[in-house]
Amino acid sequence: MALLENKLKDQQAALRAEVQGERAESDNERDRRSAREVQDRGDEANTDQWREANAAMIDHHVDEISGIQAALSRVDSGTYGLCVDCGESIGFQRLQAYPSANRCLACQSKAEAG
Repeated sequence: MALLENKLKDQQAALRAEVQGERAESDNERDRRSAREVQDRGDEANTDQWREANAAMIDHHVDEISGIQAALSRVDSGTYGLCVDCGESIGFQRLQAYPSANRCLACQSKAEAG
């Protein structure tokens, strides 16, 4: 489990760095945009699309970080690797592929099916 815990911590650090970079890039774009007096409408539309895509990416990464933090909390409480729905083992291969998984494959399939 120490291997998976380290993998979670590495993913968390990488995602935090990526979010920080994306936020800095967004701030830089906002500064460039406000520095220009006249802006082409096409440029403005492209900038708006880029900003929306960047915000969506940041939100996605923040959600991933939250999932990793929840997994690390389960490590601390001794419940990491156990399905939150049925209590059975999630399985090492699934955790290797998706370390923040909180459900076994069967329960995840049921959850996705609705």
